[in-house]
Formats: sequence, C-alpha cells, structure tokens
Amino acid sequence: MFSLTVVFGTPATPLTLLYHTEDAAKAAYHGTGTGDLIAFKDDFGQIASIVRNSLHGVLLEDMDKSAMVKVEMGLHNMRTQIKANTMGRADPAIAAHMRTSQQGPSMITPGGLNGRFS
Repeated sequence: MFSLTVVFGTPATPLTLLYHTEDAAKAAYHGTGTGDLIAFKDDFGQIASIVRNSLHGVLLEDMDKSAMVKVEMGLHNMRTQIKANTMGRADPAIAAHMRTSQQGPSMITPGGLNGRFS
C-alpha cells in the first residue's frame, strides 16, 4: 500500500491519497492537468483538483516500510525506558524516592473503627 500526501492552500492543508501499487502512486505523483489546475486521483475513489500555485509539496510513502519505522521507534523507546529504569535504580536519590512512594496502603483495623473506641 502506498500513500501520496499533497499539501496545499493557506493554511497548509494535507490530503492523503491511497494506492495499491507503487507504480500507480508514482504515476499520480506529478498529477495530471494543464493550466492552473492539477488533478490527483487515487485507487479508492478520491479525486482532487488543486490550484497549481497553491501546492506546497507532495510526499510519496511506502506504508509497509513506514509501519516498520513505527515498530523500530517503539522498540527503541522501550529500550531507552529500560535503560532509564536501570540507571534510576542505581541512583541513590531516585532509589530512596521509589522505596517511599511504592509503600502499600495503611493497615486498616477490622470492624471499621480504625483505632476509635466508638
């Protein structure tokens, strides 16, 4: 799956078009049309005509590769968090704070009196 994001207008507005194949996405990358309007059409029925001089940029994206980027970033963030936790446990000030903040709830006297006589 491939996406083509077209940014146009003021304020800049993104429009994302989707394609089944890389060839279809690359064919749409330059748009069609002559004169003042440029047209984009995707594989899912979206059609857009945009004023040529309001076009800011176009991004062609391989969504399968983009998905792997997100997975790799998630793994990197997890490794970073594990390293931070390990370093935090070794830091005396942080370790002391963690010991005091992770204490369980106070003891509650059975019967609901909690130390009162009546």
